[in-house]
Amino acid sequence: MTYLDVHHCLLSSAASLSSVVRIYSHPQAFGQCENWLGANARGVERIDVSSTSKAAQIVAGDAGAAAIASKVAADVHGLKVLAANIEDSADNTTRFFVLAAQPELRAPVSKGPGETDKTLLSFTVDHKIPGALCDSLKVFKDFGLNLTSISSRPSRLLPWDYIFFVEFEGHSDTQDVQSALDELRKCCLSLRILGSYKDQQRGREEGSRDRESKVAENGKTS
Repeated sequence: MTYLDVHHCLLSSAASLSSVVRIYSHPQAFGQCENWLGANARGVERIDVSSTSKAAQIVAGDAGAAAIASKVAADVHGLKVLAANIEDSADNTTRFFVLAAQPELRAPVSKGPGETDKTLLSFTVDHKIPGALCDSLKVFKDFGLNLTSISSRPSRLLPWDYIFFVEFEGHSDTQDVQSALDELRKCCLSLRILGSYKDQQRGREEGSRDRESKVAENGKTS
């Protein structure tokens, strides 16, 4: 897994923002730029599309439109950058899961000072059994594994049947996590370990706090 900084730009072939009557982008990008849009493009029509790159492609042939997309999209489609870095949060990031067919490429257990790991897995439970999901999640508590994310998606195998995706602190190669997974399997119809990886988010959060601390310190001394 890796984290990448995401910076949004307003792209168009128009000479200025005043000529733009509609903006295309992915709903997630609109949400990440809400403050800028409210201050600079209030009342301009917003049109949702499947991706920011698709938005740039559409705008390339529409002189009255703009797209929220990356600087790379502007270069690819020959568009002007009317405004750069319009995201609400300066540390706006998206995480990506890197998939590999070779098991030997999986991340080893972290051993350095301050390093920690996370594991992502998916599982299903028998929804006809009362408390089946509760029993599954209780395993993490019983083994002292802190959950950092949980979500569900329809399995598309049976009506009202769901696959649960859980991320927790720990590496699947350690004995405590293996013991927890053995217990978890007793509560699940199926279980799949999707991967273990170094917790990069903690390092990013610590770096962000350090930057905020320096900014605050500089503000006091200026």
